[in-house]
Amino acid sequence: MRFSRNWAFITPEEQERMANFTIFAAGCGLNSLTLECLLRLGFRSFVLWDGDEVELSNLNRQDFEESDIGAPKVYMLHRRLKSIDPEARVEARPSYLTPENLTEAMTGANIVLNTVDFDRDEANASLSVNRIARAQGIPVISPFNLSLGGFSFVFSPGSLSLDEYIAENPIQGEPVQYFLELALTRLQSRSRLPSWLRNLLQRYGERRGDYGYDPQMAPGSFITAGYVSLLIFSIFRGETVPLFPEPVFFNGSFSRL
Repeated sequence: MRFSRNWAFITPEEQERMANFTIFAAGCGLNSLTLECLLRLGFRSFVLWDGDEVELSNLNRQDFEESDIGAPKVYMLHRRLKSIDPEARVEARPSYLTPENLTEAMTGANIVLNTVDFDRDEANASLSVNRIARAQGIPVISPFNLSLGGFSFVFSPGSLSLDEYIAENPIQGEPVQYFLELALTRLQSRSRLPSWLRNLLQRYGERRGDYGYDPQMAPGSFITAGYVSLLIFSIFRGETVPLFPEPVFFNGSFSRL
């Protein structure tokens, strides 16, 4: 049996229901690892949306190979998932999400994984994912790779919305830094902020302008993918999870960087 080793943690009834629980992937970068983990756990229904192609710089942290470079991410991820489980239902759409296509795109989804790049050009698309999912009553998980760990925000239809929070706390500067600072402030208030994370925030503010892109490494991607998979499994079971603006933090570092 494909999922027989899950026996101590997942009942046969749950395993059967998981197969029909549809996960909508808004973006297929970090989500590439998360979806593979979810597939191996027993979720077998996925909808993939991303207009990006695989680039060489993706290979240090995403679930692609050098031979995939130049091909649409959704098609390469579709191939990867189907190679693991040919019976999985995987819909691949090589398009960017927009406010115009989101309502139809997310229809039928049970949960949304929102990894649309939250930069200057695509911030509105990422906000729209949350906004339209909320209108449809679909929970959203927004994960972030911190290289040596990660964190996620979980949005439910009844929790504080991202629009409500931003209206009271306008974004200043880089959107990614805005959410990083929000997560770190919450963690610091609970005395859970490791030194490497403080250093990362300082380096990010001082040196991002030298590079123009965010630092991300494979350990953070794999750690975040595993924890996000467990978050989705908890939500699937109806268990209580921390909701936005509280972050779910994944600390994978044993160092004092």
